Amino acid sequence: EQPVGDAETLRGCLNRLAHARAVARDEDASGAPAYDFVAAVEGGVCTREGRDAALGGDAGDKALCCFAWAALLDVRTGRVGKARSAEFELPREMSRLVLEEGLELGDAHDVVMGTVGSKRRGG
Repeated sequence: EQPVGDAETLRGCLNRLAHARAVARDEDASGAPAYDFVAAVEGGVCTREGRDAALGGDAGDKALCCFAWAALLDVRTGRVGKARSAEFELPREMSRLVLEEGLELGDAHDVVMGTVGSKRRGG
C-alpha cells in the first residue's frame, strides 16, 4: 500500500529499519559484529494545491508529489538518524492513477511508462 504524507511514510521507513535489524545476523563467522549500520528507505507521496503550468496544470489542480524518508541505525549505540528527500511533482496521468484509481506509484509508473515491475528495480 502506497504511503501518503510524511507521517505515514516515515512510519513505514522505521518499520523497514526494525525489520532489517531483526533479520540481520549479529555476528560474522569469527564472532565479530557483522555490521555497523542498518539502513532503510521508504518512498511516499503527498498532494499539493496547484500544478506546475509546465506540466499542463492550473491553479485549481491538485499536484501529486513524490519523496522518500531514509533512516540509518548505528547498531553499537542504538542511535537512529533520519532524513527526508526533496519532493518532485509527478506527471498528470501518474497522479490521476494514484489519486483516483488507487494504484501504488510503481504500478502507475508502469502504466504510464510502459514498463513492468519498476517499483522492484531502480525506483
